[in-house]
Amino acid sequence: MKHTVYTRDKTQKRSFTRALRALVKRAVHETLLFEGASHVCEVSVTFVDSDEIRTLNRDYRDKDSVTDVLSFPIYDGDGDIEP
Repeated sequence: MKHTVYTRDKTQKRSFTRALRALVKRAVHETLLFEGASHVCEVSVTFVDSDEIRTLNRDYRDKDSVTDVLSFPIYDGDGDIEP
């Protein structure tokens, strides 16, 4: 099963090397395999700095703080959201 993994670096340092990008993609693919994902998945991974994650938390979660990870499910309205 072919999953699609998008990666992007929005940090000031732009230190998201080709090797790190490959590692992230491999980790996502292995996680989906381990979890037994039975349908094609699309995953986006974006690296951001502290200011950006704080803004995202404030705008989407009403929490004005920095966190390590922020995730959003995609729902297109065609059915129930699966865990």
